[in-house]
Amino acid sequence: MTSRPSPRPDNQGPAFEALAAAMAEAATYATVASDLAAIGDARGAAYAVRACSACLLTSADLVEMVRPSRRPDAVSEAGPMAMRQAGAPIVRRGLVE
Repeated sequence: MTSRPSPRPDNQGPAFEALAAAMAEAATYATVASDLAAIGDARGAAYAVRACSACLLTSADLVEMVRPSRRPDAVSEAGPMAMRQAGAPIVRRGLVE
């Protein structure tokens, strides 16, 4: 039986903390953008959307830092169904299923 890797390696704690903080900020800005759009404040909503976008881009960079290594090519060459059975996410048009 093989052991599973730790969900959070000890050497990546600060990166995970930064990722959590960036995503929390993105959620806050998204809520603010929604509220400002609801009251018709276009300027405020645009600012909040841009700030949310910046937080999401930062989060995307941080995810690349903490992402485990890619699966072997043998699994990816088997096709989407084999990848799904192996537990790999299927990406379509930028969305992960």
